Amino acid sequence: MDTRTDNWSGTAVRPVGLIIRQKDPNNLEMPFDQLGDFITPSELFYIRSHFPTPEMNPVAYRLSIRGAVLNKLSLSYADIRAMPSRTCVATLECAGNSRVFLVPPVPGAQWELGAVGNAEWTGVPLSVLLESAGLADDVCDLVLEGADRGVPKEEPKPPGPISYARSIPRARAMEPDVLIAYQMNGQDLTPDHGYPLRAIVPGHYGMASVKWLTDIIAATQPFQGYWQTSDYGYWDDSEGTPVRRPLAEMKLKSQIARPRVYERLEPDRPYTISAPPGRATPMSPKSGLALTEARRGLRANSSTR
Repeated sequence: MDTRTDNWSGTAVRPVGLIIRQKDPNNLEMPFDQLGDFITPSELFYIRSHFPTPEMNPVAYRLSIRGAVLNKLSLSYADIRAMPSRTCVATLECAGNSRVFLVPPVPGAQWELGAVGNAEWTGVPLSVLLESAGLADDVCDLVLEGADRGVPKEEPKPPGPISYARSIPRARAMEPDVLIAYQMNGQDLTPDHGYPLRAIVPGHYGMASVKWLTDIIAATQPFQGYWQTSDYGYWDDSEGTPVRRPLAEMKLKSQIARPRVYERLEPDRPYTISAPPGRATPMSPKSGLALTEARRGLRANSSTR
C-alpha cells in the first residue's frame, strides 16, 4: 500500500503528498496523476537518494575542482552565487522509473510513473568553471562527486563506504546547459534536492545530476566508479565480447497521467486527453485509434535533450 508524506500543493489537481517508496534513505515519488502543469511544483518533485541526506554548512562549504587541470579551484557557496547565472528548464527522471511494472520483478525502489519531473534550474554553467580551471588536453571525463556517503544496500557491494559519484564526457560537460545549480523553480534548493549545490545534466537520467556536489575531478581515463559500472550500467555486445557501459541519455518516453494506473473508465462517455497548448483529442474508451493518436502528443513528462 502506498504511504504518503504531508507535503501539500495548491497547484496540484488535489492536495496530496509524495508516495514513500523507500525509507532510510528517502525515496519519494510524485503521484503522477497530480500532473497539472509543465513545471512540476518543487513540493511534488520526486526525491531519489542513495544515502542519508548529508548536513551541509553553506559558510564552510567548498566546491573543489581538481585532477588534470592547470589551476585547482576551491570555490565557496558565495563565490558561486556571485557569478553570472543561467536558467533552464530540464526534465529529471530516475533510470528506474516504472520499475514496478517489470516482469519478472527486479530489486530496487518500486517506482510507478512518478519518478520524473520538470523544473526550472538556475546556476552557473559548468563550462565556465572548467574554463577557469583549465582542462588538460587529454581529459576525457568529468567526475561529479557528492557529499553523501555510505555502503550500497544492493549487490554487488563495494568493500567499504563510498561517496556517490558519476561522470559525464568532456564534450557534454562543456555544453552551456549543464549547470552547477543552486535554485529550483526560483527558490534555493532544499536539502533533499541537493542544497547547497547540485549538478544538472539535461537529457541524461537523473543519476548524472549529482546532489550535494563537493568535487569536480578532471580525469584522463574513463571513470570506472561503482555508480558508473556496477550500478547504472548495462551489458552491450562489442563484436561478440560483452562490454559494460554506463547509462547516460534518457530514452524518449510518454506517460499517461490520468486515468491513473489501474483506474477504470466508464464506457460510452466522452473524455478529453490534454495535449500541447492549442490541441486536444476527444476520445471514448471504445476509441483505440483516438487514444493511440493522443499518446503521440499527450501532455506528460516526455524528454529529449
